[in-house]
Amino acid sequence: MGFKKILLPVDGSSSSPWILDRTRRLLSLPQLSVTILGVAPPAGDPASAVDPRHKPMHDAIRAMKDRLLMEGVEAAASIVFGDPATEILREAAVGGYDLIAMATHGRTGLDRILFGSVSLKVLQASPIPLLLARPLLKPDGSLSASERTDAAKFQNILVPLDGSETAEEIIPAVEKLARAMRSHVHLLTIVPGGAEEGGHRRTAETALLRWCRILDSLGIEAAPEVRAGEPASEVLDCLHERGLDSIALTTHGRTGLPRAIYGSVAEKLLARAAVPILVCRARLSHPHVPAFEGTSLRLGIP
Repeated sequence: MGFKKILLPVDGSSSSPWILDRTRRLLSLPQLSVTILGVAPPAGDPASAVDPRHKPMHDAIRAMKDRLLMEGVEAAASIVFGDPATEILREAAVGGYDLIAMATHGRTGLDRILFGSVSLKVLQASPIPLLLARPLLKPDGSLSASERTDAAKFQNILVPLDGSETAEEIIPAVEKLARAMRSHVHLLTIVPGGAEEGGHRRTAETALLRWCRILDSLGIEAAPEVRAGEPASEVLDCLHERGLDSIALTTHGRTGLPRAIYGSVAEKLLARAAVPILVCRARLSHPHVPAFEGTSLRLGIP
């Protein structure tokens, strides 16, 4: 089964529609529904939900919804008032979604993610995978004229693995994406150099070939590659040299920044890669997710 229901959190800024541009091939899949969720600061009372200050966000989100409807996509939209990460996680927990697609703000590192550190907080506790795309912005927060707005094709997915079960937890999400987009999967393992490099290579090649056979049995074309060197740099070099258009990997989502395969590789890739990244947090690192108390003030957008 592919992705059937996608949650699209936005902040209503001028760069918000960009996520539609980059993901429109994915969002146009048949029998897919999309919910656009705008998150605004907590409202003190119900009347504040119709405060004129919220009109720009309301208009931006309604325009995004109308655009999807015109393209034949089943779409709904609303604005919720509260802490952004909490409200996104609340919606993900109760809405039956199987993917969250978010634009991260600014190519300056993880401290400039949507609504500040919201994407990081969502990643640390999300029960479903995230698709993160990072736009190039001007100093005023608007989209740079040099940023690409073509649709990401998801035709060639780079999947870094390190031989651990944790890293392999991304495979089910990769299977969904690859099946839906008819993608080719490029499996990559980075091994340390030195005197024992040959042994590491043979072990890695055996593991990758096993996964290639599994994916092939599912109708997904896959190729293995083993490299030696500094993991993040080798992943990025492979991405560019092979002309791959997306990355998929598992993160631990531990203290501070996500710790992925090879420690801080996910952190570096999220900060440096210009392609969409499909991420899920490792099951073993899942923190206790507290029960959501009360209900949120929500404004539906017709």
